[in-house]
Amino acid sequence: LMVIPNVIALFALTGMVTASALHRKKEKVLMQKEEGEELADYLNKKVFAGEKGTTLEPKASDVEGFDEFIQRYAAGLPIERAAVENLK
Repeated sequence: LMVIPNVIALFALTGMVTASALHRKKEKVLMQKEEGEELADYLNKKVFAGEKGTTLEPKASDVEGFDEFIQRYAAGLPIERAAVENLK
């Protein structure tokens, strides 16, 4: 499952998982997700089993900034679509 190392790396970069936790879980990250196993179950039971987590609430200004970004992004999608159509 290729996405798991990337998710772990993202968590590490954002400080959500410590480096020591990454080393302890290295072997578990390499385990294969079983057929039919939900990703959430795989992560909770095999990758992050026994780890404690912390939930952080976003700052209101960050939420407002993201909302503004996503509105501008969505407004620009027709421009992207037109550019791709004109490349054909």
